[in-house]
Amino acid sequence: MNQAPILLQGAEEHEISGFLCAMSRPDRTEVGGYSFWHGRIGAQNTVIAQTDIGLIHAACATVLGILTFHPAVVINQGTAGAAVRQLHRGDIVIGSQAVNLDALNMPPRPKDTGCAPFDWTFNGRSAILNANPAWVSRLTAGNDSAGILHVGRLGSGDLFSREADRIDWLHAQRGHLCEDMESAAVYQACTRLDTPCVGVRIISNNELTREPYEEPVAADLQRFLLDTLFTSNTSVEM
Repeated sequence: MNQAPILLQGAEEHEISGFLCAMSRPDRTEVGGYSFWHGRIGAQNTVIAQTDIGLIHAACATVLGILTFHPAVVINQGTAGAAVRQLHRGDIVIGSQAVNLDALNMPPRPKDTGCAPFDWTFNGRSAILNANPAWVSRLTAGNDSAGILHVGRLGSGDLFSREADRIDWLHAQRGHLCEDMESAAVYQACTRLDTPCVGVRIISNNELTREPYEEPVAADLQRFLLDTLFTSNTSVEM
């Protein structure tokens, strides 16, 4: 297998199970405590990685995956909560950019004066990171039969945001369409290691419109990516 692989990532088992079912003779290996499966989907050399949840896990698993398998592209995918009212459960966001939502500074406040999170400001660790534009275009050309395709910025943090005012404030500050816990770290690792990447998220819940979380939509995103990536004649060498 000399062809550079596509590295497909998901944080949890249900976010990669469809890929594993589609892979012929997956060869599982563990690197640094993270699981990777190497094999083929169709004719394409492919690696599937379970990163675990969170920015630190995503960064570690991405660096290890790049250094071990030397992929042509890293595709980080999974579920996300909507950050705007226009997105609904089942919609797919292709991440042309990603941003860290946790890189905040807070002004000093004396004891017994409370907490004022809307006074916090973003710092330099919250830089806007870009996906590979060729891969954004390729994924945007896919056909999402379940929902609607959007292209825009992904936001990532180590919180499950459920406060509507806070979600609105974060969106006003950073302009992201949805919030996950991995993509910004993956973009940062790929940028440092000069590896093309793109993030893709399917909306699993929207706290602003009270659409509750549904885990099964993760399978819909995997079907979309399998159809888009592995039924196309386009080479991965982009």
